[in-house]
Amino acid sequence: MMLFLALVLTAVTAMPAPRKGEDYFVLLDADGDGVVEFSEFAAQMTLERVFRAIDFNCDGIILRGDILLFSRDLLAGYDRLDLNQDDQLTLPEVEQATTLDRFFTFFDSNGDGLVERAEAEPLILLVTAAQNAALGPCNDIITG
Repeated sequence: MMLFLALVLTAVTAMPAPRKGEDYFVLLDADGDGVVEFSEFAAQMTLERVFRAIDFNCDGIILRGDILLFSRDLLAGYDRLDLNQDDQLTLPEVEQATTLDRFFTFFDSNGDGLVERAEAEPLILLVTAAQNAALGPCNDIITG
C-alpha cells in the first residue's frame, strides 16, 4: 500500500511542464492556498499513470529496484502490493491492493488531510518521473 501510495502522481502527465521559475508544487496546488488537497491530487493523478511512471522500461512490471529510484522508504509497502508474492508488481495487483486516496495519505505524513510543501518532495519526484516518462517510450501508454 505505501509503495503505491508512494508510487504515484500520474495524471500528472497531463500537467504542463513547469516553466522556468515555476515548480511542480505550484502546479499541483490548483487553488494556490499553499497545500495540496485530495481533490487537487485526484484531478492530476490516477493509479495507472503512477504505475506507468514507475515502470521505466514499459514492461508492465515494477521491481524493487524501480522503487529504489524514488525512495528506500517506499519499499515498505512493496510486499503488501505484491499480492501473489512473485516479486513483480503489476497494475492489476496495485489496483486491487490500494486506492488513490491511500496513495495520497502516504504523502500526508502529519495526517491532516493536506500535503504541505515540506511533505510534497517525494510527490514532486514522482511527478517529475511521470513527466519524463511521458516523453519516453511509454508515452502512448501514459497519456492515453
